[in-house]
Amino acid sequence: MIAPLPGAVGLTPGTTIQHTVIRGEWLLQIARCYGTAYSGVWAANRLPNPDLIYPGQIITVPNIGSLGRIIGPPCVQAHPVEAGETWESMATRFGTTTAILRRANPGELSVGRIIWAPRP
Repeated sequence: MIAPLPGAVGLTPGTTIQHTVIRGEWLLQIARCYGTAYSGVWAANRLPNPDLIYPGQIITVPNIGSLGRIIGPPCVQAHPVEAGETWESMATRFGTTTAILRRANPGELSVGRIIWAPRP
């Protein structure tokens, strides 16, 4: 029997789970959150546009833990932009890229703006 990884209570590596999308999540981050391949999540859901998912939508996530640590939901967090923060500094802080953060949070940065970022 494979034990769940720390921080992901009740989630067993190698299994397929159903994830309910919450506000601010995007498909790539959901795959990262469960330590699995983006291509597998996309294929399992037959999404015509993987950039268009909605809160409440059920996403099938296959083979969790196959590529990394399982974090488990929620897969994103709301982060208020602080003085001096840049896309680059936040990407480093949240373990992602500026391109991914900008795509998930279109528009300019301003102090106090809430952006969606991956959970560490």
